[in-house]
Amino acid sequence: MDSGSKCAPKMGKEFESEKFPKESENKTLEKNGPGKTAVVIGAVILAAVIALMTGLLIWHFQFRTEQLSKRMYIGSMKVENQVFENAYKNSSSPEFKALVQQVLRDLKVIYTNNPKLKKYYVGSVVQAFSEGSVIAYYLSEFKVPAGQEASVDNAMADLDTTVKRTLASPKRPTNALEIREMRASVLDDRLLSTSFKKNLRYSEHTKPNVVSWIKSPGFPDTPYTPNTFIQWELRVDRDNIIKLEFDTMNLEENCKHDFVKIYDSLVPIESRALEELCGHYSRTAPLTFYSSGNVMLVTMGTNDDLDSIGFLAKVSQIPPGTISKNFVSLSFLFQVPKDKAVKVTFKKLLLAEPGQEDGKNCNKDYVMIDDGKRLCGENLKGTLVEASKTNKIKVSFHSDYSYVDRGFLAEYEAIDIKDPCPNKFLCKNQWCIDRNLTCDGWNDCGDNSDEEKCKCSSDKITCKNGLCKPKFWKCDGVNDCGDNTDELNCGLCKIRECFNNYSKKYPFYRLI
Repeated sequence: MDSGSKCAPKMGKEFESEKFPKESENKTLEKNGPGKTAVVIGAVILAAVIALMTGLLIWHFQFRTEQLSKRMYIGSMKVENQVFENAYKNSSSPEFKALVQQVLRDLKVIYTNNPKLKKYYVGSVVQAFSEGSVIAYYLSEFKVPAGQEASVDNAMADLDTTVKRTLASPKRPTNALEIREMRASVLDDRLLSTSFKKNLRYSEHTKPNVVSWIKSPGFPDTPYTPNTFIQWELRVDRDNIIKLEFDTMNLEENCKHDFVKIYDSLVPIESRALEELCGHYSRTAPLTFYSSGNVMLVTMGTNDDLDSIGFLAKVSQIPPGTISKNFVSLSFLFQVPKDKAVKVTFKKLLLAEPGQEDGKNCNKDYVMIDDGKRLCGENLKGTLVEASKTNKIKVSFHSDYSYVDRGFLAEYEAIDIKDPCPNKFLCKNQWCIDRNLTCDGWNDCGDNSDEEKCKCSSDKITCKNGLCKPKFWKCDGVNDCGDNTDELNCGLCKIRECFNNYSKKYPFYRLI
């Protein structure tokens, strides 16, 4: 073919003469041989480097992405500048859809303001709303690299801090939602199971002086259906609570197979779980649960083995505070050697009833220290510390039926009364921190006592209110001092200069 002949190399005498050089030319080649050898070696090394870099890039962009795992967080947020409407109960209503868009927009902003969450965030869906003013329930998806799960979990557990910073941003839209009390936890892996062949959802709004019944499919005539996940969304009128009583409970003995789980929420937030049930319970000792608000969620999951009769439960609406019997009241007495004192550190304190979220007016659920001081509210940072003046301390826990929260986790230790923090700085809240953490611009104590009465070093900003802040925070557009000292006398700095200051402080931002 003509096209083939145009591409065919010439194989005549001219080619042969080039292939076999003359003797004089051989001498030239021998003389220049080492230089050409070096060029060849350099070319080989360059090719190897390029191949290595190409391989690394292919691994980074193709194979490394396979190490990302899907992590689902279920949560709730309180929206204070919204009034609940009945239309929010209907996911098909225009009002529901409009509020969903606002929540999704603000969720994205909140996650973007946290460097640990921003780069892994995929998206969210809003599942429901309830009263108070409006509580939005959402599910958020993240793609998290292996080994980073704990850091993302911690960031999600501390969403309130990110929310406060978002609300304080000068760039916040005027029509943004007033969000408070964000709660989120990892979704139970069983709820992501692909073995469920059926997913059913029921809604029940129980009115005053009416008893509603919920039951497993087929009860009592046939066993419940296998490989099924079911949700019952329970509601009562505003300012009332739900009383859930199980008349019959007969499931498999192993909760890993079949289970019923109850939440003080409209979605399965693990931190709001009241109880997980399986096995058999006698009618002579009925199981009773109370919600803290006017909503509750009952879930049921089944596999394909040993299906049983299931459960029957009644739902009623009652006013809060009508039950006088304490849910629990118990005391702990900690004692150490006579020449020591006792320090109790609350690693977690989660007793945030409505009206006492800030840790004040602790008259419902609380921890009492030595029959005097009461602790309530929410503290997840482990900075809440109580110390005795003797070698004994009494810690009492009281809970009533009006609200259900997660409780507390504490540890105690013996300390020297005269020197409770050897070689460390003693915070006002009795916490101990390294001395080099004082006056560095960060609230390491949790009560800011490590940043008081400071003499600022030359590499710090001396705020008018007595605080010290890193100098690279000056003129970055953020009021870090709290009295705007760090943003005074900045002039009209160039955009790139100001942004570079901001980028040093928040390295996940870059100016292109």
